[in-house]
Amino acid sequence: MGRLVPIALAAFVLAAVFLASPNFRFESGPDVSPPYGGDFLHEWIGGYVVRAGDPVRLYDRRYTTALQHDASVVGFEFKPDDYLPMVYPPFYYLLVSPLSALPFRRAAAVFAAFSIACLAISLTLLGLATRPGASLDLVAPDADATSSRIWGVVRR
Repeated sequence: MGRLVPIALAAFVLAAVFLASPNFRFESGPDVSPPYGGDFLHEWIGGYVVRAGDPVRLYDRRYTTALQHDASVVGFEFKPDDYLPMVYPPFYYLLVSPLSALPFRRAAAVFAAFSIACLAISLTLLGLATRPGASLDLVAPDADATSSRIWGVVRR
């Protein structure tokens, strides 16, 4: 029962954040800011550009701005002077490009769910590593002296 309290509290906080966040209220129109999904839009557009076979235009501001504001591409309108620049390296947009095969709203939900799953896994691993009696040794007990010397691990 003691483990369920922090999990329930975390779920409550996450639900409150998503409900209160303007980034996840679906609205469309020329006065809407920020766009639905927040800055995920630039990731989705970057993936879209890569999937379209146009990676040389990934950092072409005019092209990506036009795509971001094309309601037939993203499925909604937002403030015309808002722009989310391409800030990540090309390989990142290649990694997220499968999400651009989904409609934008669905892709934003998948990305948010994946981010929450990564947070939960990280917190679980951190909790396991910091529990009383946990060992943070990076070398297996039967590792030879050479690997310990190379990695700078001091054996006890």
